Amino acid sequence: MENRPLVLHSHWKRSWPSPSRLEDAGVDEIEAGTPAIGEKEIEEIAAISSALSKSEPIAWCRMTRADVDAARKTGLKRVNLSVPVSDIQMQAKLNLNRAGVLNRIRDVIAYAVDCGLRVAMGGEDSSRADMDFLLIAVETAESTGAHRFRFADTLGNMEPFSVYDAFTRIAARQASSWSSMATTTLVWPRRIR
Repeated sequence: MENRPLVLHSHWKRSWPSPSRLEDAGVDEIEAGTPAIGEKEIEEIAAISSALSKSEPIAWCRMTRADVDAARKTGLKRVNLSVPVSDIQMQAKLNLNRAGVLNRIRDVIAYAVDCGLRVAMGGEDSSRADMDFLLIAVETAESTGAHRFRFADTLGNMEPFSVYDAFTRIAARQASSWSSMATTTLVWPRRIR
């Protein structure tokens, strides 16, 4: 079955039908929120999870051990660990170079896997990343235990041919059994690009 993921932040009660109605609509993965926001968010993510019987809830986390620990408090079994992969965002957001980001990917993904979580890695600003570095980051994530990579066109500048070229290059380099190289995610209530 084709994945139909949905990002559903914890304030779903105000803006969306119940999670079970989303399940009935065929949504099989729901990104339920960001546990690092705090205890109330953790409780609301856990409530979303308990309302689901078929869809898989996922916690969105930064690529940090502290975020993994917060996700564990929700009881969820899946996390998306997000990290900048373009030079400009690696420096601006993390004050790290490429080697530092690769070390963080290895450390935090291994930690999450050791905690019993199923991990996807989100590549923030993938469309502006150096493709050779992006391929190394994807391979590092996979070899450390991630099952999926989420490619983000942060600025929304890509057109269909450049998306095809990027995904073809990633797929050609990956001779793996990843569940998917990328997912298309509906983000709500944030602006959809």
